[in-house]
Amino acid sequence: MIEKLVQQLKSLGTFYFCGNLGNLGDLLIAEATRQFFKRHGIQYIEYDPNNLPDEYNLVYGGGGRFVSYWTNSDVCIKLLTEPRIKQCIVLPHSFKGIDRLASHFDERHTLYCRDQASFEYLSAKAPRSSVYKLADMALLLKLDDLPPLSIPSSPSPEEVQIERDIKNGLFRRMKRGVRKSSVFGEGSLKGKRVAFLLRTDKEKSSCLDSSLTFDISVIWHTSGGDTAYNAEILRQFRDALRQADVVVSDRLHVCIMAYFSGLEVYMLDNIYGKLSGVYDLALKNIPQFHMLREGSLPGDLQEAWNRFSVTRRDKLNRKLRRKQKKAQRKEMIKKIAAKTKEKGRVLYQALLKHLVRPTIEVKSVTAKGNKLTVTYSLSNHDHLKRLFKQREFVAEYSENIEKVPESVLVLPFVCNVLPIVWLLNGKLKVPRLDKQFYDSIPEFKAGYISQSPELSFAGKVEVEHLEDNSYEPSDSVVVFFSGGVDAFATLFRHLEERPILLTISGADVKISDTQGCSTIEKNTIEAAEQFSLPKPVFVKTNMRTMIDEIACCKLVAKTGGEYWHGYQHGISIISNAAPVCYQNRCKMVYIASTYTAENKVICASDPSIDNYVRICSTSVFHDAFELTRQMKLSLITSTVKKLGLYPFLRVCWKASKGINCCKCEKCSRTIYGLLAENEDPRMYGFPLFSFDDDKQGAAIVNQLKTEKDHALYFWEDIQERFRQTHAYQDLSSVNWIYSYNIRTK
Repeated sequence: MIEKLVQQLKSLGTFYFCGNLGNLGDLLIAEATRQFFKRHGIQYIEYDPNNLPDEYNLVYGGGGRFVSYWTNSDVCIKLLTEPRIKQCIVLPHSFKGIDRLASHFDERHTLYCRDQASFEYLSAKAPRSSVYKLADMALLLKLDDLPPLSIPSSPSPEEVQIERDIKNGLFRRMKRGVRKSSVFGEGSLKGKRVAFLLRTDKEKSSCLDSSLTFDISVIWHTSGGDTAYNAEILRQFRDALRQADVVVSDRLHVCIMAYFSGLEVYMLDNIYGKLSGVYDLALKNIPQFHMLREGSLPGDLQEAWNRFSVTRRDKLNRKLRRKQKKAQRKEMIKKIAAKTKEKGRVLYQALLKHLVRPTIEVKSVTAKGNKLTVTYSLSNHDHLKRLFKQREFVAEYSENIEKVPESVLVLPFVCNVLPIVWLLNGKLKVPRLDKQFYDSIPEFKAGYISQSPELSFAGKVEVEHLEDNSYEPSDSVVVFFSGGVDAFATLFRHLEERPILLTISGADVKISDTQGCSTIEKNTIEAAEQFSLPKPVFVKTNMRTMIDEIACCKLVAKTGGEYWHGYQHGISIISNAAPVCYQNRCKMVYIASTYTAENKVICASDPSIDNYVRICSTSVFHDAFELTRQMKLSLITSTVKKLGLYPFLRVCWKASKGINCCKCEKCSRTIYGLLAENEDPRMYGFPLFSFDDDKQGAAIVNQLKTEKDHALYFWEDIQERFRQTHAYQDLSSVNWIYSYNIRTK
């Protein structure tokens, strides 16, 4: 069968290879597959979703993704059944419980199964495709052929993260974890070190307590891509396992790597029989592999486990007691110190406040191509320095900004630090600043003072040169676009103005979340194309990671609010539009509201602040403040019905990768808001929602018990809308909301 696979792959010509994302086991499979390609002279290109031709062939790496525990059907359908794909080969996988995905496989697909059960399942569920059996690709790995480590001179974002993980002790943790999960055997195992390496996720089925052991596979995760560190990670994986003589595991690729390392392997099955299936197809004739089908250990192994588990529990209990005692001592010392040092602390803070003025000074503002960099210094003031993690502000735009004046380019940095300067009674020194913006500072600062009268906003801005950058505004407008409910409502309200959509990565989606950034950019591009808008603009910025938000929260602690939400994010987000406004001579920037006047929430994005910010000759408007969130959903759904185009509403703060988790309070709030409008949430980007889930009501009720008042306002509006529309009143999974008392906690 391997010869048949070689012929099939060569017949494709040069194809795109997409490695399966996942853990150490998936990395083992991906690297074994790349070795296989090179040994047989098979030509391929690493898959890049942002750089694909009009037609292409796709080969998807082997693994265990296509089972109900891990599969996101919508994502997999989009990846594997893309219309541009001419032929698609899925290398040996386990397949189970993915009926919807299987039904989308057609004549273009050749599917390889690594066990008999998967073969029988796909033969029934994917009748249009060609289905074959083939051993797991990991078994083709040759450790000696792995290339030596070569540090990349221009590392990719993933390689930068791997470098960081290695520096933080990734390899040490691998080896230490295996040692801690090992014990010397007795009897037939005398003198041999036995390592128990059990999985801790939802596939586990062993009766052994896996919390006592080390799940080495999940210590590191891969995108499936080809990085300079893949080979070294696998070598370290091997070296960690070589500390043992015998491995007991229900992780398939831990067992396979143990075999490559010359160890004796005892395999426990996972919850759906993956290991036994692979064993029966490819491993049963290899003497080093032993399949423990009943899930119980033979005598000497059981005795080793008994001694290991007792010793390990004792160690963990001792460690827990030491931590508790240490915490008690710290608490005692803290109480004593608080009593004896209170007077000194108050005096020190008074001196700090009145005699030492914290100063932030801009040292340089540079724009190279599309990248803006602002370097700055901090005065010798301990309290000020604790508020910053970096000494450089960076923003990367999707367009060239070199022709924008320094006095405009500096605005994103200035707006990010202004609240800190005010709250510390500090000073911000700037070489050049836009005059229109500078003149607007007292006006929008008044909004902060009005919202938080208990705080002092006393700092000031010193500018060497004020520059007049005024211009005759064009018809261009900007809409800040996150893809959420507020953003789409503002977009639909101003569609006739054909706004430029401006999407920021680094606010709610971390710039380190490359897949999330890519997803939201793609969603913005799709929205711009759907509604015939100009080319959107994207910004990636470190505006949140530059500042220590936890430390900044102490500045506003007496209000009970959070620094980012209550004091930074409004003008911080607005300021990122400055270069775009200048280059397009924009007349207006729209930033969507989150609340209404009735909500009484301290929020950095408020009409009393946003509407008074001016950037050159561009005005700012806090849009739709008069609309509740439910009114915005009504606007969105009615517009969708007119246009026949369903938007993807990205609302989730919990999930990475730019998707909606469909479980958090904000996802639930949006799902039920759509239901109240008689809409199907699955059409708006919530594919995991189910009308048949009778437990979702209880889960939401538990969430609401811990939510703040402003979140409850949203749910009261949703409930009122249900009572107006009578939507899904007869559906047991939804109609709990009609009678639930939202204010009961």
